[in-house]
Amino acid sequence: MTLATRILAGPEQVQLSGLDVQFDSSRLTGGVTLALRRRLSFGANIVLNSLNLDAYLPQSTNKPAKKAAGKKASGKKTAPEGSSQNGNSKTAEKAAAGANPFLALKILNTLDANLTATVKAMTYRGAPIKNAVFSGTLYNGKLDIRRLSADRVAGARVSVKGVLDNLGGVPKASGLSLDADTGDVNKVLRFAGLDAVSALNGMGPLKLKGTVDGPLLAPKLKINLTGAGATATVYGQIDGLSLVPAAKNLTLKLQAKNTSKLLKLAGITALDAKQLGPLDVAGRIDGNLLGPDVTLDIKAAGGSAALSGKINTLPVGDTADVSVQLRHPDLARLLRNFSGYRATGPIGGLDMQARLRGGAKEVALTGLTLKAGKTALRGDVVVGLGGARPNIKANL
Repeated sequence: MTLATRILAGPEQVQLSGLDVQFDSSRLTGGVTLALRRRLSFGANIVLNSLNLDAYLPQSTNKPAKKAAGKKASGKKTAPEGSSQNGNSKTAEKAAAGANPFLALKILNTLDANLTATVKAMTYRGAPIKNAVFSGTLYNGKLDIRRLSADRVAGARVSVKGVLDNLGGVPKASGLSLDADTGDVNKVLRFAGLDAVSALNGMGPLKLKGTVDGPLLAPKLKINLTGAGATATVYGQIDGLSLVPAAKNLTLKLQAKNTSKLLKLAGITALDAKQLGPLDVAGRIDGNLLGPDVTLDIKAAGGSAALSGKINTLPVGDTADVSVQLRHPDLARLLRNFSGYRATGPIGGLDMQARLRGGAKEVALTGLTLKAGKTALRGDVVVGLGGARPNIKANL
């Protein structure tokens, strides 16, 4: 390692200009100014030509986990000296971290900085990162991100800017925006240490634009996604991220002229894009995500479907209690399109409404009203799923 710089020191600040540090195969150049105040303050403009992070990170090992301290071979537990106090301290720390997972950022509330840093080339987890740039100002617990970007991260381009305030508590975002695009989603997943998803193969380019405002544990979101031949928009608020999340008027819109890639992504093989036609989905989620209120309107195959009610995501009780409605102006065309059945003449439209309630053991359609052309049907249908074969009870 070699270091060369010009030092200019005074009673108020120390300047390092013409900084040139070489270590291994990396070279750092630029300048740093340190203000001699009670509160740590510095400014820096530095450029790193290359860095292989993998060479400095510890290698993963598959060694078996060590036995917990304080346990004898006999299996009896012995409390180490001071364990009660240490245990209570660790428990308190974990509880605090659970209530606010951003406690590690509290240190940023103790210093001020004006930093511009560029890494021209970096390797992390075997993936190249090109032209990573951070430019921002940290002052009095407020971080103004002018630019946080990378031209290539595992084949993706990423750019972030905006403001994060209240770094000593729960950070609050103001105009925090994200702009990203990638040609291979699975490559990004592997870079993040996640397993690749086979359904995403051949998905094609994906673009994401989003903004975040408000406390990060109760953020207001607006996200736009373009990919797989579709455009999706999600906006609204999610509250209680440190405990059980709750949606506040979280709205979803999805449009696709060609649904072939969407059907493949969802693993649906019973339909093809020609049968489904253009797809338009509008929905809203409100309430605790363990049992939210959901509304969904779908337009496809020349008809429409609507759903409204409560969904239960817990493994107990009914999975859904919703009202459903199906409408299509031409039942004969609908049957021909999905089943190949060809009616000998015109039938008319389809209009069906009912309340759908049930779960893994039983599904019930109550208050059923159905009109197919001039034919009308009403009644109730209950399908029991708890036995070896479905048990159907209908009153029509």
